[in-house]
Order: sequence, then C-alpha cells, then structure tokens
Amino acid sequence: MIYKKIRFKIYTQGPRNAVNYISNYLITKKGYVCVLSVHGFSISLVNINFNKILMSSHLNVPDGAPIALYANFKSGKIVNRVYGPALMVNLLKKFNGMSGKKVFFLGGDSYIEGLILKRIKNEYPNVIVTGFDSRQVKLDFIEEDLIFKINNSNPDIVFVGIGCPKQEIWMSKNSDKINSLLIGVGAAFDFFSGTKKIAPKILQDLYLEWLFRLIQEPKRLFLRYLKYNSIFILHCFFMIIHNVFQKTKTTKSKL
Repeated sequence: MIYKKIRFKIYTQGPRNAVNYISNYLITKKGYVCVLSVHGFSISLVNINFNKILMSSHLNVPDGAPIALYANFKSGKIVNRVYGPALMVNLLKKFNGMSGKKVFFLGGDSYIEGLILKRIKNEYPNVIVTGFDSRQVKLDFIEEDLIFKINNSNPDIVFVGIGCPKQEIWMSKNSDKINSLLIGVGAAFDFFSGTKKIAPKILQDLYLEWLFRLIQEPKRLFLRYLKYNSIFILHCFFMIIHNVFQKTKTTKSKL
C-alpha cells in the first residue's frame, strides 16, 4: 500500500540534539537507532515487518534530505537532516572529549579497517576502538561468536555499517542480546575512510545527493532508486491529496 499513515516516529530535533541525546542518555540503554533514508522509509510502506522494526527503535533520525522535508511537512516545523555519516563523526568528536568512551565497528570491507583506525587515532585519540568485524553477517540465525565478541569488548556504541535494510533487521534481531547501543550508519564507513566521496553540499541542499551516488555506482543503485524513490514520491503525492481532501471536508462541515 503506497499511501498509509506511518506509525513510527521521525526525530525532529536536529543533529546537535541527536548527538547529545545519544551520548548523554541512550548509551546507557540497550536497543538501536535507525538512520532513515528514502530507501528505508519506502520499504516500511510495503513491508509490515520492517515498519515494526522502525516502531521499536529508540530513534529514527532523518538521514535523507527528503525525509527531513517530509518530517517538516508532517510536523509543521523546520526539521534539519541528521546525516548518518556526520552523526557518526560527531559522536566520535563528542566521545573524544569524554573519558574512556568505547566504540565497535561492524560491517564494511576488511581493507578499510586500517584506514578507519588510523583516522580515529589521528583525530580522536581518546576514543577507544574495542573491535572491528567486517564479516557478512547472517540474518537467518544468531551468530553467537559475534555477540560474545561485542559484549566481551563492552563498547558504548556499536556502529553497524552493513546497509539498509540488512542493518535494521540485524539490529532488531540482536539488540536484546547485546549490552550496547546499536546505530545503523549505512555507508558511513566508506565515507569516513575516504574510499567513497560524499556529495558536494550544494547537491545535498538541492536534494540531489542520490544523483551523485547514482553516478558513482549506477549498477548497484539504479534499480533501487527507480523502485524506492518512486514509492516515496507516490506516497507523498497521495498524502498531499489526502490532506487537501480532509481539509476541504472539514471546511464544508463547518459551513
């Protein structure tokens, strides 16, 4: 169903408040945070189980500029984007100014591990990296050795960079077994390590980041964008029509 009322909440308080809320409060809790793009939003419209995953998260921050614009329309106030890669960097900056904060990285490719560790050592020397695991995680069974590895290293945050919707499904299935906060950050590892380029700010401001990424990875992203961007656009179209109809109906009933 392309148009239906979403039942999960989108965080509307902006990137700075998100960093403070996560670093001062959520890291004391088990559970997970979803970084919501158009891809994930659209999946939730056609997959009830994924919708429930978003409903069960601590936060669904608007990673994509179109999601921030959508939340703006729904809430009636200005909603700033909480960009996933920037959220990870800002949490590392925050942790660098705190004492003994620890992180674990799950996902990415094995060759970027050294690049990530080198950058953290240079820029965030007070952050303790307790582990890095680049395996292809399984969704059909629980990987007890991975759960033990994470819990044994006792990080404050596990950054999960295995892509949507896999990371959200994995976090949902494993969050009750892991004693740390999980945050799905998508392609943040690639951007942080420098192996992929972030879209120029002007393209981000024009809601054209998807085009920049499509040019970089056309084979991987073309069909995904065609399908899920279309679902999102149709949902927004029908939502606007629905709202106009409801307002017209309300106005007539008052006459």
